[in-house]
Amino acid sequence: MRRKGRPTKRWKEEAERDLQVLGVRRWRELVAGREKRRRRWRNRNRNRKRKKRRRRRRRRRKRKRKRKKRRRKRKRKKRRRRKRKRRRRRRRRRRRRRRRRRRRRGRRGGRRRRKRRRIEHTHSHQVVSAL
Repeated sequence: MRRKGRPTKRWKEEAERDLQVLGVRRWRELVAGREKRRRRWRNRNRNRKRKKRRRRRRRRRKRKRKRKKRRRKRKRKKRRRRKRKRRRRRRRRRRRRRRRRRRRRGRRGGRRRRKRRRIEHTHSHQVVSAL
């Protein structure tokens, strides 16, 4: 496939003849200068585009890093919350168990004592009355 702006040799020869007829001198130098300018512009534009791409990439990377940081922070917060919840639950359970145990102990011990006292009291009363 032929590149744009690249004529075959016969086209070049025809163009040279036309320039001679028109009386244009040093056309090759002019063309060379023009091409230099084009190259400069092309290179400038390429460099600008490259710079833009680099900037975009950097921005994207920064954004990604920020997102990652945010995600990490969120995860840490979630973990901490979970840990706190677990601790609270454990504490509550322990407290409940302790309370239940205390209540049970207190009831049992109190009943037994009362029963014993009553028995002792009745016994002592019977003993006293028997005397």
